[in-house]
Amino acid sequence: MGTINALWVGVADFVDPTSNSIAELFDFVNFRNFKDYLFVDVDSLYALQVIPESNKNNKLTSKTQKNSLLELLDYTITKEGSKLLKDWVRKPLTNISKIMERQNAIKVLSQPENCEIRHDIKKALKFTKNITSNIKNLQVGKLIWKNWKSTIEFLQTIVSLSKSLRLCFTENTIPDDLSLFLELSVTDFIQLQEFILTYVEPITSEEEGKVKIVNGVDDDLDSMKTQYNNLDNILQEATRLIAQSIPDQVFNTVYIPQLGFLVSREEDISHIDTTFMPDEWQEVFRTSTNVYYKSQEVLYLDEQYGDIYTLISDREIEIVQEILNKVLEFEEPILMMGEASVVLDCYCSLAEVSQLSGYVFPSLTDDYQLEIKQGRHPLVETHLNVFVPNDTDFQINQKITVVTGANSSGKTVYLNQIALVVMMAQIGCAIPAESATIGIVDKILTRVSSRESLEKLQSTFAIDIYQLSKCISLATDRSLIIVDEFGKGSDPIDSNALFGGCLNYFDSMGTSCPRLTNYQT
Repeated sequence: MGTINALWVGVADFVDPTSNSIAELFDFVNFRNFKDYLFVDVDSLYALQVIPESNKNNKLTSKTQKNSLLELLDYTITKEGSKLLKDWVRKPLTNISKIMERQNAIKVLSQPENCEIRHDIKKALKFTKNITSNIKNLQVGKLIWKNWKSTIEFLQTIVSLSKSLRLCFTENTIPDDLSLFLELSVTDFIQLQEFILTYVEPITSEEEGKVKIVNGVDDDLDSMKTQYNNLDNILQEATRLIAQSIPDQVFNTVYIPQLGFLVSREEDISHIDTTFMPDEWQEVFRTSTNVYYKSQEVLYLDEQYGDIYTLISDREIEIVQEILNKVLEFEEPILMMGEASVVLDCYCSLAEVSQLSGYVFPSLTDDYQLEIKQGRHPLVETHLNVFVPNDTDFQINQKITVVTGANSSGKTVYLNQIALVVMMAQIGCAIPAESATIGIVDKILTRVSSRESLEKLQSTFAIDIYQLSKCISLATDRSLIIVDEFGKGSDPIDSNALFGGCLNYFDSMGTSCPRLTNYQT
């Protein structure tokens, strides 16, 4: 069967349900061809321990032990980076030029002389997370300081990352998905950051949790702030005037946003004394201990100063909106740099693995060769002090390998090791081996132990037949098939006969035969 091309449809935030236009609908649809991605089905992902099973509680005795390939490769700093890396791990590449581009970038970042730069990049990446949600929060008019603070830190960080990457790459060597760091005008980001800080006061904003505007940028705002800061003296003077007109009574004059200036008097709520109160005084509200009034004196303050706090807030919102309009002029490059930062997070994560002792970058070819010298299982070796490496060698005229040996001799580990090494190579990462030459694999198909009959409501033999049938149906000459103990637990004669027939079928395919490795008890 030929190569399978899958279709992925991603619908945007919404499609107008009232629209009947097919053309309008397709404006919201993205098509993706999976021809450039290595096919691995869900059962194989779990059986090969590519991704962890969430329902299993595998206890680890040390941080160095790993139970899945994703756990081994994930040194990402941000949640977005971890999510993208999982996508990379589940869908290794098959386009050799793209693999080599990614591998070369990881190779540069993993070099010992770039170790300090890589660590600086990882520290900086902490300040690039959530930039998309931050921009959305700014767009809806939120004055929460943490959103603006994160945006300012993001702009600073992009400048820092650009400088770090210029120390490692040139315009000719940097991969396409990181090229923005060298192409973007860093000056624009610096100027935007300086523009924001021209208006925003970071220290006061941090203390109050919302954006505060610095003095000197708006005369009206400065005047209102001066009046607001002088409220204590204004209230004391008003209290003095009221006390002169109504002696032998104790009053306080207060200011409450949205209610304005009020006269406050402690009262026994069960018996409020109104004999002292002038006719023009009006009760506004009362609490368990105080009654609040409007008098001529505080009405004068309302008229002179207005709802000063609300006026200050409204003016600050207007200024912040002006700042936001400037920021949104750079929305597209900011979001693009956010995406590039997530990709950089993944590159640094894979570089962290690739610099481990005993890891090498494989040679990748377009032929059918699969040669791994002194290869090791990347997960099993994290649990053992000593791991015995093994060689693997597939050639154009020798594409079927049958592995035999005693129980518990490591046959299953060896088979799974081949698949994991191939996946790591096509992700672009270094592999645990002495050296390797890997011809690009388009599918990894398996007949291995998986989530068995209790979950699938099938017998073990039925699952065996289904999985091997899948391998036969989907395999191409570039596929890698892993068969582990086909027919175990079934009739030994029939299962061996079926397996022998499958081997004979693959052998009869000649040069079109996939690369097949298996062991049979």
